[in-house]
Amino acid sequence: MRNIFIHLGFIFIFFGISLAFVDHASASIKNYYDDIEESKKIIKKVDYYYDEFRSDAIDVKNSIVDVSKLMNVYLDDFKKAKVKINEKISYVKEKLDKINITSNELINDCRYNLNNKNMNSKCQNFKANYLNMYSSYETMIEHYNKLVESYNNYAKKKGKGDIELLSSEIEESRRIINMIK
Repeated sequence: MRNIFIHLGFIFIFFGISLAFVDHASASIKNYYDDIEESKKIIKKVDYYYDEFRSDAIDVKNSIVDVSKLMNVYLDDFKKAKVKINEKISYVKEKLDKINITSNELINDCRYNLNNKNMNSKCQNFKANYLNMYSSYETMIEHYNKLVESYNNYAKKKGKGDIELLSSEIEESRRIINMIK
């Protein structure tokens, strides 16, 4: 009788350990497939936001080129051209604000190392293009301010009013640059 209880005890222990092992294995498999699904979602988000970023970044780059062309004026004509230049600069700032929202999403998703070449490539391109785009924006503002300073010196000699300089500081862009680096 005592041997029967010992055998039953071993059987219950064996089944208990087996059940725990099976439960742990099934939980691990479930977690594995959950991770795969989550990875697919992140990759899909990076694809979506990168396409949106790329489109807006191209628009910003083209607008910066347009501003540069508009700033290629004689000082006599600058005051007239200034309205159109400022409209384009305002447009670029608005686009940068929109890009910053997209960029936050890309930064969040690009922090994962999912071993996906396409995603890693898009994340690296995003970082390089964002830094390049913002650098171009700052250069455009510097060029504008130099033109304004030249005009203001010219205007003083002619008895005309001054034009204010622009600030290139976009706080959100600075924060994003610090996160990228």
